[in-house]
Amino acid sequence: IAFRCGSVPEIIDPGVTGFIVENIESAVKALEQVPGFDRMRCREIFEARFSAERMATDYLRIYGSCILRIYGSCIGAKRRARPTMARPKERASPTPSIGL
Repeated sequence: IAFRCGSVPEIIDPGVTGFIVENIESAVKALEQVPGFDRMRCREIFEARFSAERMATDYLRIYGSCILRIYGSCIGAKRRARPTMARPKERASPTPSIGL
């Protein structure tokens, strides 16, 4: 049971994992309904949203998109303009040696 502020609307599924209330009176009424919650379902939702694996995966996705947004055009330009390994040109005539 929580008031609607911050990340509460993103965390609580009203009637499933909790209640979002506007005042003390609605909090008291919501409290009466808590025993009817499916505790296993609440746990499943929590694990799906907040496991360490899920959070790490989300961070990697976010960091990857930031890197592409910042450096993506540079990476793409380097790929397109990748220099090729050309053989050195042979000289048309050998350099004359000077014998002194």
